[in-house]
Amino acid sequence: MEIREIKKNNSIISETTQHNDPTHPPQLTLRKAILVVIDYLVEIVRKFYVYIILIALCYYGTRLYVGKQISTYSTRITFMLNDAKSGGASGFSQLAGQLGINLGGGGGGEISSDKIIELMSSKSAMYKALCKRVQMDGKTDMLFNHYIRAFNKDEDWKLDPHLKKFKFKNTDFKDFSYAENKAAKNIRKQIIRENLGTGVSQGGIISVNCRSESDEFCLYFITELVEDLRLDYIRTATQQQAETYRKINNRVDSLYTLMISSESRLASWYDANKKAMRAGTLNGTKLMEQERLKSEAEVYSVMYTEAVKYRETANMNLMASKPVIQVIDYPTFPLDEQSPNSFMTYITSFVLAFIIGTVLIMFNKLVMDALSKEE
Repeated sequence: MEIREIKKNNSIISETTQHNDPTHPPQLTLRKAILVVIDYLVEIVRKFYVYIILIALCYYGTRLYVGKQISTYSTRITFMLNDAKSGGASGFSQLAGQLGINLGGGGGGEISSDKIIELMSSKSAMYKALCKRVQMDGKTDMLFNHYIRAFNKDEDWKLDPHLKKFKFKNTDFKDFSYAENKAAKNIRKQIIRENLGTGVSQGGIISVNCRSESDEFCLYFITELVEDLRLDYIRTATQQQAETYRKINNRVDSLYTLMISSESRLASWYDANKKAMRAGTLNGTKLMEQERLKSEAEVYSVMYTEAVKYRETANMNLMASKPVIQVIDYPTFPLDEQSPNSFMTYITSFVLAFIIGTVLIMFNKLVMDALSKEE
């Protein structure tokens, strides 16, 4: 241990210093900790102007940010699916076999609520809805073109040679050009990412949500999307029954043609053999031909009558198997408006400015203390 005497203000102060010995590390006492905290608090108070500068900068930055924020609108459609299950599939297969019709395998599978949600964001479903013509801001046009104007897509695409001053022309997405496909793909991705939301409750109620800066686009798009999906769902769910009815109806038409043809041949035979029948001079060959034509006409008549019954049964089965999509809530104007929460934005900005200011002051204090000790 080394003892040094230091003269200060005409007094002698004994200061004891230790060599840096790893076996005797410096001990932090409560008094030293309090002195360090007081030292940093004094430094914070002394440089309080840092907080004022940072808060002023954050205030003006937040003011610019809040000024650019736009109110958004949201709407929702809720609906539920009621499937009409048909138990007559095997019976139809049996009666179709009697008519010589092969119905093949099963039709379309059951469509669940989860599949409906997946179909909602599919390319075909969204393109069909966006190709519909509606009136917005006093102008009737495709929803695709309304979206371009409402969300200023021309400004985003001004550097793209294919999409510069672009406008959709084809109302059928199957006939889209390269530029139309490119623009439609971009719009669909943005709608899925920023505007469209779907969900299903435990009770099976499906909800479709749409949020955007344009209330008209929000309502018209979600309405067209659900309506197109409803029609596609019904067509898919009744695909097997519709195919059964189509095949039986074609068979009925064929049997009707055969029946009319056989009756026409029988009538022609009577006309040709009228005199011989009156005279009773018909030979055996003619009598056998008469019986054959009569039997043929009777068979086709019976087959046609039964086929007509089966066709009516198939038609009733088709109507009964159509699912019911019950819409619970329809969207209507005015839509719910969500304005930016400027108060919370300012509070967050000021808290962030205080934290940054504190970190800067403490870091500066640590650096200055370290440099003074080295000197």
